[in-house]
Amino acid sequence: MINILHLEDSIYDAELIAELIESAGFDVDVNFVDDKEKYINALETTHYDIILSDFALPGFDAFGALEEARKAAPTVPFICVSGSIGEETAVELLKMGAADYILKDRLARLPSAIKRALELGEERRLREEFEKRLIESEKQYRDLYNNAVIGLYRTTPAGEILLVNNALLNMLGFRDEAELKSFNLADRGFEVPDERQRFLEEMSKHGEVIGLESVWIRQNGKKICVRESARAVRNGNGELIYFDGVVEDITEKKSLEENLILAKERAERANALKDAFIHNLSHEIRTPLNGIIGTTEMIKELYCKQGSEDDFECFDSLQRASDRLIRTVEMLLNMARLDTGEYPFKPAPLLLDKLLHQILLEIKIQAEDRKIIFDLKKATANTQIIYDWNAVHDIFLYILDNAVKYSENNEVGITIEEVPGNRIAVRIKDHGIGISAEFLPHIYESFEQQDTGYGRSFEGLGLGLPIAKRLLELGGGDIDISSRIGHGTTVSVFFNPSAAS
Repeated sequence: MINILHLEDSIYDAELIAELIESAGFDVDVNFVDDKEKYINALETTHYDIILSDFALPGFDAFGALEEARKAAPTVPFICVSGSIGEETAVELLKMGAADYILKDRLARLPSAIKRALELGEERRLREEFEKRLIESEKQYRDLYNNAVIGLYRTTPAGEILLVNNALLNMLGFRDEAELKSFNLADRGFEVPDERQRFLEEMSKHGEVIGLESVWIRQNGKKICVRESARAVRNGNGELIYFDGVVEDITEKKSLEENLILAKERAERANALKDAFIHNLSHEIRTPLNGIIGTTEMIKELYCKQGSEDDFECFDSLQRASDRLIRTVEMLLNMARLDTGEYPFKPAPLLLDKLLHQILLEIKIQAEDRKIIFDLKKATANTQIIYDWNAVHDIFLYILDNAVKYSENNEVGITIEEVPGNRIAVRIKDHGIGISAEFLPHIYESFEQQDTGYGRSFEGLGLGLPIAKRLLELGGGDIDISSRIGHGTTVSVFFNPSAAS
């Protein structure tokens, strides 16, 4: 359906024109108006596909009608259908935007004029819609370009800046695009001119640059580190016309990286000093300590026949103190070896029950002092594993030392058993003070103890369990601890199938 607004004061002419249009095959709905007021009201209240207008009406003419149409419906085709009008008048109407003019004595041209006007009107509508969308698209692109958080640019191969966004303006310290366009990258952009040459060489070879890091100079002379990626754009003839690129300011990131490198180097130096200190400390303590222990044994033998019980107690106290100091030094050495990956882990077959018996003999004096009784049980005949002897020795020495240290007048149970997965487990249960739920997650942290400070109740460095866990990890073993304050602690040590014989 074609909606037509027809301005005509002759009802005869209006009906004649309507019949002519319908007879040409158009499906139309024609609204006849015969004065200016009705015409303007119709334009303002209804959409029309085409406007037909007589040239001369009382108090109104085609020029006025065309002017009103351009204001109210600028895209609707306007055709003047009139009696005799001069050629100059017709040309003026066409200049003002009329689609055509038809003389009433040549109405046979009207259907084709309407068809052509509708086609031209549709073309104009589509063109205007396309232009509108193009403008909107360009605005969206420009907004995205300008509001991007990283710098965007377009430059010529000679270094002239053609296009730049706000992020790059801010990055380089310029107030506006015009000011930056006076800035040539080839002359002033890079701290080192060779960097620009490297950029151009990469472009020449690969047609793009990805992640090029260089130092740029801001408008105020300050240097910034940037990471740049760009591509070469060529015309239809293959000629290079410009570069499109993105720039990220990585000055802060570079500073953080440098600080991390410095911190890493300082940490490595500190670790090296710590390791050297521990090794030297071990040597400087163990050498004189071995002399003290040897001399003590000699003196003890001399007094064996004539010394009193108090004398023997004195020697035993000296022995215990020496043993404690040696264990402390060995702990520090083990921690240092584990930290540096220099622990001499040499797996070989060993019997857990025999090794545990030996450890119990080593801590016998300490256990007797605290009135601790050990109960070693074998729930399996298979007690052989393949592991490093020294590692297993130290693991259970540290665990049993804790069991004795934190218990008194009680029993420490030791059970060797097989568990699902073809693993061997050693469970050590004491009835000591226990570990709080708050401290249990920190039990494997080095130098951590439940009681800290000078007023703590128990001796030690807080290294035993952390070292034991790491020694188990060397051979794929595992450790589990369950405990409650006032109910003691159970430590379960597991050796996996590769360690179990």
